[in-house]
Amino acid sequence: MSGLNWKEAINLSTSLIDMDNIASNRILTASSFSKSLSDILDNLEENKELLKDDLNIIFQDYREEKDGENGVKLEQLFNKWRKKSNPINTTSLILSIAQELEVKETDKYLQAAINLAIVADIKADNPYHDNQHFREVVASTMRLVATHNQLAKQESDKIGNKDLFKILIAAIGHDLNHDGSINYINGKHTPYRLEKIAIDTMIPILKESKIEQEYIDDIGTMILITDASSQHGFKSAHEYLRYIVENIDNKDFNPENIPVELRSLTTDRNLLQHAAILSDADLTPSAATTYKFNQKMTKLMHKEVPEIKVGPKTTRSFFKTVLGGKFSSIAGNIHSSSSHEKILSHATKLALGVTKLKSSKHSK
Repeated sequence: MSGLNWKEAINLSTSLIDMDNIASNRILTASSFSKSLSDILDNLEENKELLKDDLNIIFQDYREEKDGENGVKLEQLFNKWRKKSNPINTTSLILSIAQELEVKETDKYLQAAINLAIVADIKADNPYHDNQHFREVVASTMRLVATHNQLAKQESDKIGNKDLFKILIAAIGHDLNHDGSINYINGKHTPYRLEKIAIDTMIPILKESKIEQEYIDDIGTMILITDASSQHGFKSAHEYLRYIVENIDNKDFNPENIPVELRSLTTDRNLLQHAAILSDADLTPSAATTYKFNQKMTKLMHKEVPEIKVGPKTTRSFFKTVLGGKFSSIAGNIHSSSSHEKILSHATKLALGVTKLKSSKHSK
């Protein structure tokens, strides 16, 4: 393991940021960035120590999983973080991952990830789309990249650090500045509304961190596919991702049937693979832990969107309509399928039990 100097990495990264070049954007201001940075530095050594054991779960070999065991371990990890009065922050998690992978403080993609993580650690008060969610998606992303690399048949098939940080940066920023609402405003669907808010918040930070435009564009595309909302009768961006993954090798697949803003997924297989991993990581807390944690996430979503009801029927619908019956990436299916099946099986039994109970009452 490298001797990554966490404070030095933070100092090098933040030295690139001139807040005068970054317009205030709701949660992101010069003072909120400074406050977040100060809190991170105050808790740096404690977080560094606490994360040592947690990395064993994040980097666990998928072959060690038995009967949904990894889902239970993830639930335990996420609950441990959530129960702390002063939880692990996303910046420390990124630094911990970088140390495990022996990334140097001078790596510009690590520096960009650190700067964006500081923004992600600015207090977000949404019930579901909060700092806890950012951190859990980052951890889930690293877990799936580690699984992908364990599955790789040769070194060239592995996701290297440059691409890893591309996915991690997308994971850090995919819900930044979320307003606790949805992509429907006054009954009208606005595709990518929240995703574009996140991207617009990220771009100045990434540009200040000297990240090239093509890299930023790829991150933006990955974030767009996390939009699982759609107008009735139309595919969501997330459904288009699943469609591309499932059909790209079919002889009759036509890229022109894909929205232009997502079309790069049809020409860049690596980007498609990265987007699929991000999608699965975003869904992991609800779809790859346990039924109990799934219900905890559903209750939090209900607080944001009261139309989302709590209970097994919602879980079954989520698995069918959003997840599409399985994960989008090979790593997601390999690592999380048994956890997914356990959650769905439990929800199905409960839903059928409720249905039978209601039927028997009506028949009396």
